[in-house]
Parts: sequence; structure tokens; C-alpha cells
Amino acid sequence: IGTINCVLSKYPNLKVIVITPLTLKQNFYNELDKFGVDINNIKTRSKIKIFAYDEFINYKNRNKNE
Repeated sequence: IGTINCVLSKYPNLKVIVITPLTLKQNFYNELDKFGVDINNIKTRSKIKIFAYDEFINYKNRNKNE
């Protein structure tokens, strides 16, 4: 989470994709909140995507150009 914050601070136009087991996805959101990252902010949400593995595969299949 600290790395995400540093990368987005230095390169604000990048997007970050996190792939985690489904059972840890909510924990990741909780830790972002503890770190002070407001994932509900539209600007932040557009830069950080958190997926479980199967969700990511489905996302990439639907969005082949991204």
C-alpha cells in the first residue's frame, strides 16, 4: 500500500492494478483505509483497481484494449 502511494505520488497518471485472493480483497480495502487512501473518492477509484484473480481475468476479457 505504501508502494501504491509512492508510485501514484511520483506518476499521478498511472493506474495501479492489485490482484489478490478473493478472501483478502476486503482486507486490502480495509488496509487502504487505515493508510489514509480514500478508495471512495472518484479520482482515487479510477487509479486503483483491486481484483480477485477470476475478476481480473473476466475484466481483461471484457476490456481487451486496456
